Amino acid sequence: MNQQESKSWPPHKREEYIRGLRNPVGKGTVEFQGQLQTLDIFVVPIEMPIYRLENGRTIDRQEEYVAKNGKPADFFTRDVESWEALSAQDEILQGMVNEAGLLKYFRKNKQTEPLILTQDGRVVNGNRRLSAMRKLLLEDPDSFAHFKHIRVVILPKSVDKDVDELEAKLQLHEDIRADYSWTTEAMILRSKQQIYNLSLGDVARMYDVSEKAARQKLQMLADADRYLNSRGRPKRYSELRKKEFAFKQLYTHRQKIAEAPQADLFTELVFLLIDQPAVDARQYSRIPLIQKDLPRFSQAITSELAASTQGQNASSPQAPKASEDARLLSGEDSVIRELQTVRLAADPTNREKLQVVVRDVVESVEAKRRQENVENQCLDNVAEAYTALENAINCLTADSNLTGVETHLKNIEEAVQKIRTKMTAYAED
Repeated sequence: MNQQESKSWPPHKREEYIRGLRNPVGKGTVEFQGQLQTLDIFVVPIEMPIYRLENGRTIDRQEEYVAKNGKPADFFTRDVESWEALSAQDEILQGMVNEAGLLKYFRKNKQTEPLILTQDGRVVNGNRRLSAMRKLLLEDPDSFAHFKHIRVVILPKSVDKDVDELEAKLQLHEDIRADYSWTTEAMILRSKQQIYNLSLGDVARMYDVSEKAARQKLQMLADADRYLNSRGRPKRYSELRKKEFAFKQLYTHRQKIAEAPQADLFTELVFLLIDQPAVDARQYSRIPLIQKDLPRFSQAITSELAASTQGQNASSPQAPKASEDARLLSGEDSVIRELQTVRLAADPTNREKLQVVVRDVVESVEAKRRQENVENQCLDNVAEAYTALENAINCLTADSNLTGVETHLKNIEEAVQKIRTKMTAYAED
């Protein structure tokens, strides 16, 4: 933790200092509690404010920190004054400061926009900027002495929901939404819906997204949790920041599958693609192909798993279980067979062999598609030519320019005759 944060003032000292603030250096406007409010700008010691642990921008990184470091689930929510939690928050913010280029910015620029604080000195907007300025001041107190005091505005008396709505307005509107990871956006929606018992529509309006988009984000987050838990890496959201497209494809194309077992199998197959370390757009573009040809994938996987379970050594301790798996996979009850396929597809011990199966089926389907495209090329071109001729007929009027039309028609007639001749020859072969 940086030196400034370790010297943070206790709450009673912050509140007393804020109550005694006089001699503002300017005015700032903030849309708060449903109205545009003009607030005084004050200059305060940089060690006075503390980070607001309820900061939506850091919510997914907080959960990841908790999981990685074995902290209790309420580590960041139990005590907003906890030195340990504030220290962890500073560590998180330092990583975000580097990503956002704020250190580079503040090496060359002074603070212009004031931080927004609650009446007890917690930072509603500007946590990353505060972290960057503190880091630079600690790094070189002389060169960055101008950061010893910073500009702030103090919000009027409010409740947490007022502050969350302000944060939504300031940080999650469309012009700066790209600054948030997709998992962060979804977790903000989920947490505020739970905290305030809001309907999906209400929380969507609060964060300026459509209800349809909010529903998609929440389901994508649920899929992300399911994926990470299944891989034994719960809350490692940072691993998925560049895989948003895959989860969007999963959400979109799973909706086209009516039966639950098939939808679950599709999910497990997409997870196998997400396992791949490289971010490959072509790889994720195969997700619609899997959905469209899911029966083929299901059959190939069932065959592979059945053969694998039947081939296990009869003297093995797992032999009775393997025998039961094989019986269920080869049974006549399609529902039981599908459920067993899903269960075995989700088994970590089967992932390596299923990666091979999925790759082989994908390559087979793609090869068939390429062949179909070649085979249909003549038909497609003739159909396109017919459509063009139909359009020509419809737009032909007494005022149409007919220069050269007769020549083109003659060429078309000759081309049609050549096609007929070739068709006859191939038919005889």
